[in-house]
Amino acid sequence: MQIEIQKIADHNDSLLKKHESKLAFTKSEIENSEEIIKKLVDFQIAIPSWALGTGGTRFGRFAGGGVQRQRGLPPGRPAALRLRLPGRPRRRQRGDGAL
Repeated sequence: MQIEIQKIADHNDSLLKKHESKLAFTKSEIENSEEIIKKLVDFQIAIPSWALGTGGTRFGRFAGGGVQRQRGLPPGRPAALRLRLPGRPRRRQRGDGAL
């Protein structure tokens, strides 16, 4: 599902005045609020690869669009890099029956 950019902007605009008034109140109540806000902006959180849709867990692999889902490849060697040279016999893969 894709959301139009204008809908997001309209939604954000509808909440902006309320947010600005809450922020102004918070700044008036907290002495070093600007310093705290700067620390929050600078704070970095690592996002796990599975959250981006291109990773996996011990329970399974969750590939994104365009990622090959072929099984039986050696670890750390993408399918796109495995070349079959002329005259070289094809390696048998699990359950494929070919040589």
